This record gives sequence, structure tokens and C-alpha cells, in this order.
Amino acid sequence: MRLKNILLILFAALFFSCKKNKDVAYNCPNNLKCGNIQCIAFWSNFNFTIIDKATGNDLIFGNNPSIPTSDIKLFYKANTQNEISKITDVASKSLRIITARDTMALQIKNEPLKTITVKLFCPKDCCSQTAVEIIYDGEMLTAGDNNIFRLKK
Repeated sequence: MRLKNILLILFAALFFSCKKNKDVAYNCPNNLKCGNIQCIAFWSNFNFTIIDKATGNDLIFGNNPSIPTSDIKLFYKANTQNEISKITDVASKSLRIITARDTMALQIKNEPLKTITVKLFCPKDCCSQTAVEIIYDGEMLTAGDNNIFRLKK
């Protein structure tokens, strides 16, 4: 009887802990009041930096950067003919893309392309949205501070 109760408690703990993890998701703020605003352009933002997988050090904006921004290329889908323009934002220590798409490909130096699939964009203002959830190299990532992704190399 005692073993049965212990197993029941363990099962309940496992069930509720798994359920809690499924509920974790990015909640987009829904407080924009845009009315009849006519957007001349609509921006889709994607902000990122590259970090060392082992140490977590920023390889672009850290103390000893080892990757110049010229060695980082982002493409629409996996088409290496259409490179996406990027903005180097030293103040926020990130690379900014203002014309992001649902599927992009990242290339660092001459390494193979890695796919980035945006799972969720959130409205930033009336005329733009920002990527907040992506799948990068098979891993689901949520944007951190200032909606910046820390992509591992």
C-alpha cells in the first residue's frame, strides 16, 4: 500500500511538471491602438548575436570578439543569392535585420548554412513586428532582453 502511494505521488508530480512546461510560451503584448494608421512600410525585425556554445561569450560584441560582422551572412530561405542587409547595433550589442522572413539561413564565415525558422512574430508598434520565437539549428529559442537572440556557434 505504501509503495502504491509513493508511485501515485511520483506520477502526479511528473504529470504536473510536464503540464507546466507546455504552458511556457511567449505572450505578445496586445495593447497597440493603431486605429486608421496607414503604414508606408511594414518592418519585420530579427535581432541576434552569436555566442560560443561552450563558454557563452559573445563572439561579435564581447571582450575578445572573434567574428567580424562581415563574416556573418543571412539569406532568405536557403537561397544564397539574396543576402539580407543587417545593421550593426553596438549600443544593444546585436545585429538587426528589419526585413526578416519566416525562413532564413545563417552562414558564419564559410561554414554550412543553418536554418532559422521564425515561429512567432509579435507586434512592436503599428508598422512593425519582431521575431520572439525561432527554431535555430533544430532548437527552439525565445528572444531574451530587448528581443535579442543569442545564437550558439
